[in-house]
Amino acid sequence: MNCIAQKEIYVNDNLVPIPEQEFKRELKSNEYAISYNLDTINLNVRLKRETVGKISIELRNEIAIALQRQSGISISDKDRIIINYFPGIDKCNNASEPKNPALVDRYFTYSQAIRKIENVKQFFVYKTVEGTKSYGSKIKWIIDAENLIERTFFKLPYPCGSFVIINASGDYTSYKGEYNIDWIIPKL
Repeated sequence: MNCIAQKEIYVNDNLVPIPEQEFKRELKSNEYAISYNLDTINLNVRLKRETVGKISIELRNEIAIALQRQSGISISDKDRIIINYFPGIDKCNNASEPKNPALVDRYFTYSQAIRKIENVKQFFVYKTVEGTKSYGSKIKWIIDAENLIERTFFKLPYPCGSFVIINASGDYTSYKGEYNIDWIIPKL
């Protein structure tokens, strides 16, 4: 029997290689490490949970058009866009288990609060639909049909969902991995 050893690769959240020692150093409170077993390699990623950056106005408009097309909700040039991103089934998202009713209510209450804020549009976007029903029927999910959100903000399947807030000029804040829904509104 031939046994092939898996190669260990260490990268940062931009998928740029880093030394193993950098990957293994103590994590700061805004960081976490995640590993993916990919057949012949183990991809070890050290990342910052929260990222602040800027996308071009053209890309912001492309995202707005894609969201409008999927949701039927109009987005103006002045609107801030919030995307709650669902990566699919993982350790937090089990399709066979409904979410705690209190959590489902919090998501609904959050959606209602966002609707009252001027110049803000919010979307629940999924990569794969399996598991979204566990959040209840009051949340309207749309697909990331062109993988635009994934390619732009969430290149890896960060566990438990993520979110991004994009303002009218293309400045954004993204949060990768498990988060508290109550953290979003204060970031607006």
